[in-house]
Amino acid sequence: MSWSTRYTAELDHRHGGGPSTDHVPCVKSDDEMSSKIGQDRMDMDLEFFEPAEAAALMRCSEGWLRDGAAAGRFPHACWGKGKIVFTSEHIAEIARLSEILPGAHRAPGTGSATTSTRLIGNRARNRMAS
Repeated sequence: MSWSTRYTAELDHRHGGGPSTDHVPCVKSDDEMSSKIGQDRMDMDLEFFEPAEAAALMRCSEGWLRDGAAAGRFPHACWGKGKIVFTSEHIAEIARLSEILPGAHRAPGTGSATTSTRLIGNRARNRMAS
């Protein structure tokens, strides 16, 4: 007698009687598992790029991408101790954010006229916050 047969027989005995006719196996069939795995793979069709690779793909500078991600203007992911990583979806979103549509004019004075202070390290951020 296999393990699963003994287990179901023990369950049947505990619940009052003979073999149960409504026993539902808890293990999914191979077809169900393969369709689930296929669905997961469709959901995970992301490619991951380091800033240099993403910059080469987008034909822009690596510094522009890093600065935009650090400033919170561009979507990105951070792995480990702050390593910036872009996915294929992030790159598509950055392209949409950077797109200039016809008829969309910038308001005067919204350019890069304001100077931002570059903060390096936690001490500089803490000094600026207090």
